[in-house]
Amino acid sequence: MCSAFSLGTSVVSDAASVSNWQGLFHWASSILQPAKRGGKCHNLSSTVKKHISSFSVGVTQAQNADNSHSRRATPNNVLSQTVAAKLEGGNVRAAIRLLISDDTVAAHSVESLDKLKEKHPVSSLKASVLPASQQNRCLSVIESEVRSAVLSFPAGSAGGPDGLRPQHIRDMLLCR
Repeated sequence: MCSAFSLGTSVVSDAASVSNWQGLFHWASSILQPAKRGGKCHNLSSTVKKHISSFSVGVTQAQNADNSHSRRATPNNVLSQTVAAKLEGGNVRAAIRLLISDDTVAAHSVESLDKLKEKHPVSSLKASVLPASQQNRCLSVIESEVRSAVLSFPAGSAGGPDGLRPQHIRDMLLCR
């Protein structure tokens, strides 16, 4: 069992370790992932507790997930899970767009890789070129600015590396 506190402590003690940072960033997304739908009711707190107890650092998110009831990944099954996830996130428009779309994933090929590299060229900036940080500057924000920024995200917006979606923060802000 690995807690977020112990992951944070390991990052503080060895900030140069990439595996410590990866463990910290993957913790929330592994713990807060939704339960697989299997036709039965899922107790959210017991699901989260099970995810916490089964989490291990250095293991990918997919390996940390509860795969005991996994099904064969057919295109229809993947589509239905993706549509269900969009609907659960409150993004009805994206769910409908997925259902009526004829788009498919591009095949793995050298040609596809070349097209991706053409659209996303390598960064020209090197870390040594970046300006030095100025210690005398600080960021100042107003609570109302943060609130309006969080509330401006559209429904179903993707989360960051920690797995928290803007909807999670929005729900906490609007909770009385």
